[in-house]
This record gives sequence, C-alpha cells and structure tokens, in this order.
Amino acid sequence: MADKYVCAILMLTLAGKAPSAKGVKDLLTAGGISVDEKEMKFVLSAAEGKSVEELIKEGTGKLEVSGGGGGAAPAAAAAGGAAEAGAAAAAPKKEEVEEEEEEGMDFDLFG
Repeated sequence: MADKYVCAILMLTLAGKAPSAKGVKDLLTAGGISVDEKEMKFVLSAAEGKSVEELIKEGTGKLEVSGGGGGAAPAAAAAGGAAEAGAAAAAPKKEEVEEEEEEGMDFDLFG
C-alpha cells in the first residue's frame, strides 16, 4: 500500500516543500496513518529526482497496463439492486400512523 506515501510526496510538493522521510512521516502520522519505514524509504527512493509530472506519467502508464478488471461486477450488482428496487416499488406500502396522546399535553411552558 504505497499509495499513501505517493500522496504524501505529492502533498508536500504542492505545499512547496521538498519530500523527505521526516516530512512524509510527520504528514501521515498527523493524520493518524501508520507508517512502514521500509516501504516509505522504498517509495522515496523510487521518486527521488523525479518531478510530479514524471511520477504521474509513470503511474498512469502502470494503471493502463493493469487494466480495469472490476468494472463489470459493480454494474451487475447495480442492475440487481435496480430489480429489487422495482419489486419493492410495486409492492404496496403499509404505513403505520401513530396518534399523539393528549393526556400528557397539560404541560404549560410559561405558566
């Protein structure tokens, strides 16, 4: 899960600060996010000497290669949910109306 380190590097860069191990660690721990020192150092070394634009370009290429694989399952689930919603709409709804009791209405706030 190196994404959090990449995001921290990008946030530091946007803030005008040079990304460093201390900066990344401080940023993440301030947000309550745990830090794996080994993983953080690996990401920092991979990003060292590269601009934000280069990192985004490399990352986009990697995302394109990995494909999108999971797109069909949520669509199928959404279709199933729509069918259930249609069935629920067709079923008559029984509303229970609670009547207020007037016995406890003797309370007068100002008197």
